Amino acid sequence: MLGGEGHGLLTADGSFQGRNVSVGGGYGLFNLGYLFRPASGLRVYPLLGLGGGGLQLDIENAGTADDFDDVLDNPNRSASVGQASFLVSLGGGLEYQFGTPGEGRTARLGLRAGYMVSALRSDWQLGDSALAGGPDASMQGPFLRLTIGGISDSDDE
Repeated sequence: MLGGEGHGLLTADGSFQGRNVSVGGGYGLFNLGYLFRPASGLRVYPLLGLGGGGLQLDIENAGTADDFDDVLDNPNRSASVGQASFLVSLGGGLEYQFGTPGEGRTARLGLRAGYMVSALRSDWQLGDSALAGGPDASMQGPFLRLTIGGISDSDDE
């Protein structure tokens, strides 16, 4: 099996000490696996994923500037800091197909589980400068994914 996947991290914005704060991120993986078919309709596979991802923290002043000179007088209005990681995903999955392909409607139910390792991680960055003392945050951890799909082989459409 060869494939890829991408994920995005969406969070709610918040406020802290008079500033607007938001966190975002995402990652992409190239996956390599081997498909076993131990029974009719059943697929089982180990999966290895390699890729990269990142997190970004945006901090903005909740106030507004009235004109350009206000920004020049107080340029400390916002900051965007980020961190990048090399990721390794180890896991496996199983899928079961209900029905027979080519004989009408079929459905597939699958489950994938594993662990994502942040093998290498950069320091938090502000522009080209590394920042010490940042939070210990990454995309690392266990995962569980449910897959639901269906196929219609109807010639009526």
